[in-house]
Parts: sequence; structure tokens; C-alpha cells
Amino acid sequence: MLLSQYLSCVNQKNMPPADFLSALRSLREARMSSDFSYEEVPAPRNIAPFSAALSLQTRENSDHPTHGRFLVFYNPEWVEEWQGNFRIVMMISAVTDDEIAADPVIKQVAWDWLHEALDASGAGASNLSGTVTIESSQSFGALRPQAPVSNIEMRASWTPASTDLAPHLEAWGILATFCEGDEPTSPLYPVRDLRSTHHHV
Repeated sequence: MLLSQYLSCVNQKNMPPADFLSALRSLREARMSSDFSYEEVPAPRNIAPFSAALSLQTRENSDHPTHGRFLVFYNPEWVEEWQGNFRIVMMISAVTDDEIAADPVIKQVAWDWLHEALDASGAGASNLSGTVTIESSQSFGALRPQAPVSNIEMRASWTPASTDLAPHLEAWGILATFCEGDEPTSPLYPVRDLRSTHHHV
């Protein structure tokens, strides 16, 4: 359940605000691809009084292994920098083809994927910012037999328009599919039913 680790990893001196609990409960209704597994992980505690986090990773062997993090931060007091009380922070990292990594416009294309994912899920977002990083590595010497590896990493944050965060989690899942090199055509299920092999969401 999405509240289990929250109770052990955030400020326990304060009773969780109703808006924050409502936002977390809404996440459990998000419909996500079964190509990935999801689990609750500890969230940073130095950014806001209340926080929660999920991780994502490819379930099966894939040519483009993908993993990511989705974090929710909540401050009962208005945060000027966020222009709100909530802030979403997300990361997606995926192995990609060398040809794609070498494309001079791939960073802009990847950023456009995020906008497309937010639009597709109906997530109302403001104050959107982030980075797209392309990394390539090639082995030498004793490691030369290893094939070159290219990686795309996206980091972004934004302020949600309401406490219904399900569309934002869905956008994160759509973006993960894009970064993996696929179209989001796999069946979707409530994230609460897509448990990892070790933890429950």
C-alpha cells in the first residue's frame, strides 16, 4: 500500500495533512503499463515536510533497460519557488541506440516527449523545468569486447494543478515507454496491482 513506507520515512511529529493523504491515495488509481514493475521507496526528507516516492524498472529482459523515480513533495505552507504546495520530481533513465544518442536533436525530442506524456494523461502542470542528458561509453583494453553503451536520462519537476496526482504518475509511465523506444500500447492496470517481486505498492 502506498502509505506504508511513508509513515516510517517522513516527519512523524506532524499528522499527515488531508491534502497530502488524498494525493497519495490518488496515485494508487493511476493506470500504468505492465511492462514495468513499481515499488515504494524512501523519499528525501530535506526538501519538504512530507514526501513519498516510487521507483520503476523494466520487468523483463529488454534491449533498452529502463528505470526511474517519481517523487511527491508537499509543504502545508505555500512555496513561492513552486507556486504551490505540491511539487512533482521525476527521473527516467534508459539505454538507447547509438544512432539515437548521436542525433543532434534528440534532447529536444525527448523534452517534447514529456510534454506529450503530460498532455496524453491530462496532467495539469505548471512551472515545468528539467534536463535531458545523453551519455555514451566505449570500453578499451581488457574491456574492449564490451559493446558501446548509450544512455538517455531525463529529470524534470513541476507543480500539479490539483491533489489528483494519478495523471502525473501516468505521464511518468508514458514517458518511460517513450524512452524505452516503444509506443504506449501495452495494457494498463491500476498501479496498486502492478507489484514488484519484493515490495507492495
